[in-house]
Amino acid sequence: MTGCSARFHLAIQARGFVILSGISGTGKTWLAQAYARAVRGELLLVPVAPNWNTNEDLLGYVNPIDGAYYDTPFSRFVRAAAAEWRAAQDEDRAARPFFLVLDEMNLARVEYYFAQFLSALEIRTRAPSGAGTLYLGYDEVPLGGNLKFIGTVNIDETTHGFADKVYDRAQLIELAAPRGALVEHIGEAAHGADLLAAWDALHRVAPFAFRVVDEIDTYVKASAALSVSWTEALDEQLLQKVLPKVRGLDPAAGEALETFIAFADEERYPLSGRRHQRCSRASPCTALSPSSVSAVLLRGRVPTGDPARVGAGGHRSRDRSERMGVSPVLHQRTRRARLRSTSLR
Repeated sequence: MTGCSARFHLAIQARGFVILSGISGTGKTWLAQAYARAVRGELLLVPVAPNWNTNEDLLGYVNPIDGAYYDTPFSRFVRAAAAEWRAAQDEDRAARPFFLVLDEMNLARVEYYFAQFLSALEIRTRAPSGAGTLYLGYDEVPLGGNLKFIGTVNIDETTHGFADKVYDRAQLIELAAPRGALVEHIGEAAHGADLLAAWDALHRVAPFAFRVVDEIDTYVKASAALSVSWTEALDEQLLQKVLPKVRGLDPAAGEALETFIAFADEERYPLSGRRHQRCSRASPCTALSPSSVSAVLLRGRVPTGDPARVGAGGHRSRDRSERMGVSPVLHQRTRRARLRSTSLR
């Protein structure tokens, strides 16, 4: 058992609620699924929606018209775990474990949609019976020790942070994808050395992990059937899978791209190299700046530095539009339209 797997095993036994954190593609969901199979448990994967803000989004609700309770797959799984817990208590045996995996758990505020569970988990730790209580409509459902919760989280601009009470009730494990693990994962692939060189250049601002490595490997192998060289296939994948991860607002993006272009020159990797060189040739003052990198990588546009096209006070206006992520050309067209509208009044 590896160190990470051992930590996960101990954490899930100690608390019953584990949060797996890490960049996309590090194997968070895979670890939860593999563990459930290893212990012969039941597992349900529930994708969290960004608009969840009440317990009903997760557990279902009582219809006020007919009084019937409308279950969700989540609440049905909770009921099944409770039934197994009761049966195991009656038969004096260990209950089969049930694992509820909340995928992308922090896309919505955990304290809102998971509030009832946070309270029940705290009660469960102190209850002599080892079970808390959930309320599904008019039913009291035991939250037995066989029901475990696992949340997977990414930390980016689309997610929410956690309140202290969530951390207090959970074990947090961060999964990483260090270079050594990637080397072992890539193996003897012909494109492996160059892919690792790209990772070395960009991992501080645009890290990628096992999922991206696997997709690139699949792409390169499929390209071989079409008589496409691995360098050409890798060039396409660097452009399509790796460079879009570079965030233009990161101040370290320019330096990382400088390092990247040192090996991904236009002769060997024309698509990736040309994309970077297009940014570099824009103008001396904007080359490799976060705004120009963002403009090139995300829109395929070259920021203009011509004051004649920008208009009065143009550099300040252009820079502001670039910081906001707006195409300078579109920004100036909108500005000119507003000026014409004002002059006609």
